[in-house]
Amino acid sequence: MYMKNFLLNLKLARKKAGFTQEQVESTLNLRSLTIKDYETGRLKIPVETAMKLADLYRTDLNSLFGKYESIRHAVDLSSIHGLWDKKFSNIVLLDPIIKAHVENYRAEYINHSLLDVLLIEFNDKEKKSYVLEITKFMNSLIGIDGKVLPSEISLRNSLLDHFDCMNQVAKTKEFINSPYYPKDLPKVLYHLPSKHFILWLLFFLAHFDKEVHYREEEYLKVSAENLRITKSNYNFISQFFISGEFNA
Repeated sequence: MYMKNFLLNLKLARKKAGFTQEQVESTLNLRSLTIKDYETGRLKIPVETAMKLADLYRTDLNSLFGKYESIRHAVDLSSIHGLWDKKFSNIVLLDPIIKAHVENYRAEYINHSLLDVLLIEFNDKEKKSYVLEITKFMNSLIGIDGKVLPSEISLRNSLLDHFDCMNQVAKTKEFINSPYYPKDLPKVLYHLPSKHFILWLLFFLAHFDKEVHYREEEYLKVSAENLRITKSNYNFISQFFISGEFNA
């Protein structure tokens, strides 16, 4: 059913954008009949190509994969799925570490969220532990500039709700006033793709109000060090926000 919906959405998105199969192949420099093979399910679409198709069709991966009823939709920051809108998900998937992981689970990505796929190798207990770790970092960043936005809290809570962890939010609230600096990295944060996702999310939060406080910048750098993310990978992620590309 999910595959059928995906193939239907793929074809519908192309037609709504006003392209023939041949025009898409010419624009993206694909071999003849490639789009036909994609739309009939004969070939699996690489994540990078799916991103190019979404951009060409002026839609996003979630809509293309059938997670939304509408081909076009606005970013909904009150919902965890808002994090996988075109302005977030498509950029995150440019991260080589995350992209490689998703490529290994392309079938699962059709009917699961990005974070669900990143945590696909985790058991339920590990997922909850990971989400609580994310929440500690999020709370720290939310409170470190001295202003707590309701929309930031809503986004944090939607993440907890998604993984049925709201009953444990009290364990993380202290970090709004006292930033989280883990001395020993928890085992659930050893997984490189999920570590990268945390940094993307923190950058997103820092730029949410388009006014990045110097304390937020400092916390991002220290968090990357605590997560043991290399300087080159940190710079790769930060460039999308510093350059303004994310807000374009």
